[in-house]
Amino acid sequence: MEPDPGKWLRKNPMLAVEVGENFDSAAEKNTNSFTRAVRDKVQQDEEAVSTELIAHLLKRQRVLVIVPGYSELNESTRSSIQPGNPDFSSNALVVTSRVEEALGGASETVIQFREEIQL
Repeated sequence: MEPDPGKWLRKNPMLAVEVGENFDSAAEKNTNSFTRAVRDKVQQDEEAVSTELIAHLLKRQRVLVIVPGYSELNESTRSSIQPGNPDFSSNALVVTSRVEEALGGASETVIQFREEIQL
């Protein structure tokens, strides 16, 4: 949440949320496991944030979800992160991985780093 609008990625502020660990895809019925994982990261106290509110914020690009180490996540978690699927809940996603991933045909920008130079 950068206070300077000149540094925003979009015309509106975005909340950055890191989802870097495996999550249970069957924990709650009738809710998307990815959306639920983001909700759990946003929640700060005992007062529950609704999954519906988080889903709305994800679709409207008010939440930037960062998934570091995608290739190290288990298959169940990786299968929940499908930005190429039109029903995927997030419209602002950054994924890092040690291997190149297809991510369900989503448009992507790949940044590859050269080998480290030892001095």
